[in-house]
Amino acid sequence: MYRNERDIMDFNYISTKEAAKLLGVTERYVQMLCKGGKIEGAVKFNDQGVWLIPQKSICEQLKAK
Repeated sequence: MYRNERDIMDFNYISTKEAAKLLGVTERYVQMLCKGGKIEGAVKFNDQGVWLIPQKSICEQLKAK
């Protein structure tokens, strides 16, 4: 899991809103997937519950559909 800013800057991340749109699900569902560890590399960025999701992980989810 990537925790520091340098690790985060090395990847292209998208928001839960963007991921939800790509996957055709709700933003809340994407948040639950992140919390449950179902999206590889997803990182909770701050105390407000903002998740950063690697684009690569969403591409893999789309391929699996």
